Order: sequence, then C-alpha cells, then structure tokens
Amino acid sequence: MFQWKNNLIMNLKKTLKILLIIVGAIALFSLSSFVYVSYKQNKAVEILNKKYQKNKFTKNEIIADIEYFREILKRVHPKPIEAFPLNDISGLLDGIENKRFHVITRLDFFRNFAPIVSTLGDEHVMAFMPESYFKNNFSNKQKGFPFEVSILNGHIYIRKNLSNINEIVVGAEILEINNIKASDLLNTMKKYFSGTRESQNLYYLQNNFQRALALVYGYDDFTVVLRNPSENDAKKYQAKGVEVTKYHAKEFSYKIINQDTILFTYNAFEDPRGEFSSFLKSMFTQAKDENIKHLIIDLRNNQGGSSAYGDELLGYLTSNPFLQLTHSDITISKELKANFIRYIPAFLRWLPIQYIHPLLKPIWLGKEGEVVSITFDEIVPLRNNLLFSGDIYLLTGPGTMSSASLFAATVKKYHIASLVGESAGGYATHYGNVITAHLPNTGIKLWMPTSINYGNSTGQIKPDIFLKQSLADLIHSQDTLLNYVTKPIQ
Repeated sequence: MFQWKNNLIMNLKKTLKILLIIVGAIALFSLSSFVYVSYKQNKAVEILNKKYQKNKFTKNEIIADIEYFREILKRVHPKPIEAFPLNDISGLLDGIENKRFHVITRLDFFRNFAPIVSTLGDEHVMAFMPESYFKNNFSNKQKGFPFEVSILNGHIYIRKNLSNINEIVVGAEILEINNIKASDLLNTMKKYFSGTRESQNLYYLQNNFQRALALVYGYDDFTVVLRNPSENDAKKYQAKGVEVTKYHAKEFSYKIINQDTILFTYNAFEDPRGEFSSFLKSMFTQAKDENIKHLIIDLRNNQGGSSAYGDELLGYLTSNPFLQLTHSDITISKELKANFIRYIPAFLRWLPIQYIHPLLKPIWLGKEGEVVSITFDEIVPLRNNLLFSGDIYLLTGPGTMSSASLFAATVKKYHIASLVGESAGGYATHYGNVITAHLPNTGIKLWMPTSINYGNSTGQIKPDIFLKQSLADLIHSQDTLLNYVTKPIQ
C-alpha cells in the first residue's frame, strides 16, 4: 500500500519536473525570441537613422537607388507590366540618371523621383521623404504655410487661419503664393502624390499642403494674394511661416447627435491599441439602450488598413451572409514574408506559425516570384443581440481608399446602407498588402503593393446620392454632407 503511494508520489514529482522543464523552455525560447526581435528592430532603426544623417549623395549612389526601385517594382508588385508599361517609367528614371551632377541632396533627388513614382497611378505606390526631415527642418529653421486649405473644384480656399492676420477669413480664395498662381501650384504639387484619379491626388495634397509646399518650394515667409468671400478685389498679405505639426486623427470615434443619431467617424481600418471590438460593443450597446434610429458612418478620410475590421463591423449591420473579398493573388517575396511576420508577436516568433496558419502556409511553402491565389469563404454572421436595425448612411469621397473602398462596395452590393458623397477614391478591386521599403542610400521610404485584391466590383464605387462640400458651407464652417444626411433625420 505504502509502496504504491510512494510510486505515485515519485511519478507525480517526475511529471511535475518535466512540466517545469517544458514551461521553462517555452519561457526561455519566448524571452530569447522577444530579445532577438527587439534587437533586430532597434538595429534596423539605427541603420536608417544613420542614413538620414547624410544629406548629399554621389551620382553612383543615386543610380543604385534608382536601380533598387526598378528591381523591387518588378519583383514585388503583383502585375507591374499590366499595371503600367515599365519602359515608360524606365525612360523617366533614365532621365534622372542622365542628368549632369556629381553630388545631389536628398531633397533635390526626391523632387525628381517622387513625381515619377506617382505616374504609376496607384495610391498604394508612393515615395515619402523621411519623417526626420520634417522634424529637423520644421523644428530648427523652416516654417510652414500658416493656413490649412480646402481644394474645391480646382481652387484653393482657406479652411483654417493659423496666422496672426485676423482679417483673413475661412473661405477666402488663395490666388497666388509667392508670385506663383494657385493653378500652377496645384498642377505642380499634385504630382508628388499617387492616386487612381486626380481627385485622390488632390485629396492627399489638401491634407498635406503645408508639407508639400515646403518640400517643393521651401518657403519660410509667404506673400499671399487672396480674395475674401464678401469682397470683389484681391488683397496681398505678408504672412510669416508657423510651426508645422502632423496631426494624427483617432482611428475611430463616435458621438450622439440629434438625440437619436450616432455619427461614427471611422478614419482607419486599424486597431493599434486593441480596442476596436470593445469600442463596437460599447457603441451598439448605447444604440440599443437609447433607441438610436440612425447611424452615419463617415469614411471620407479612411485610407484603409485590414478588411478584417470591416468584417467585424458588418456583423453589427447585417444578419445576412456577406463577402468583401472573393480572392487575392499574392506575389511571394522576402519583403512580403517580412511584412506578415510583423503581425506575429515577438515572443512567439520562434514557433513555426507561418507554416501552420492556413493563409500564411502557401506563401511560406511557395517560391520567390510565384503568385499564390487565396480564396475567401462567405461570412455568415453570428447571432448578434446588438444588431443595428435603423437607417444607415455611409459617407464616401476621394479619401475613401483600399479596405475602406472595399467596405463601401460591400455595403452598396448588399444594400446595407445608403452611400452619400462623392465616388470613393479607391476601387473595390485594387492592389493591396502594402510593404514598406527604403532606398538603400537616400533612405527615401516607398510603399509597394504585393497583391491584387478582388472585391465586389471593378470600377468606381459611386454613391447613391452624389454630393460635394460646397463653398457656401465651408465659409460658415459647415459640413455639406452631414447637413444633408441629418436634415431629413431632424
């Protein structure tokens, strides 16, 4: 009897030791993985920052950067030849290589390079100056344009006055800046931004006007000719530059308006703090508790992200099966793999998750350059006690892109909401799964898509009710679309 008990205790001790060894090994591997990944990430940032300390580059270094761009475009982009003739862009790049110079600054190279990248006509392919450039220049010496602007029908208007000239009012039209006509400014600066249509280029320019003006022209002080709304004659003003800070809007927020309406401002299909699920539950719980009858989803400044968040939101809007993506054709590359690995927590990267996950497995088992087609199944929403049953309006415009345009097309196809505004900037079927790369010498940042995502349509996503921001409403700081949507509600 006692022998049996002793054997049991000994076996339990052995089992416990084995479990402790296993747990210890897992903890050790996880800690080592976290430390290694953190080291690699910090090292990459250190190398990049070291590049940014250098500001002048030889012709051979510039040629090497251009050749890197050609190479990554051919190797990573899912359909470079069908999307745009490579011979055309090669000719433009050759133009930079053939210029006579011994040394060139990063900024001067960017001024030549970025407009060429934008000729590809896709919002997922773009070149950016390093963030450190703006941080260093705007904090140390260079000042920015002292007005935020709206671009309406090819004209530039003051949206916000940051100067100390009080007589300049919202809605004043800018006719000239430093002796350059407004139309010439628009034609020059919009070329630094990529888009499938001009409305997208102008959207990007409008939201980055201060930075674009500084990059392209480099002004500190400004002679501005403008016409106030109530005046016929134009006036000239001398305005000093102001400190420029980049504003980061919250990814998602909501508020109650008109007592029975929720305005859900959705600026990005991203969830950096892991709050989206609880946010949706809270919003729709309040909608149910307070008998909210109308929901307005504002996607006008949503440039996309992960469509998975759109799936989650749709689970509160419909009980019927739906499908945002039919399939994606993904071109395998080392950059693509590195991009996907980022989504695996650092302490778990020692595990072969990429060889087990059903979406990642075919990518890791495939060869470089192969195209993997991933098909998506129709989603059947789970029973949801918080399902919204009232009227739904979706506000769209040129800034509605990528996963946001995918969502808009889905809502339109399944008649889930009424679309109000302008056509979405992006298409439902679009390039996606963007990776970030840096030119090896200048460190200029690149966006490059790795897949073709097939959504619910192929052309423009047109609204049910076409409506644009009006100048009259801008002058009175009113939102034309919100006024229209809430008017029948009131």
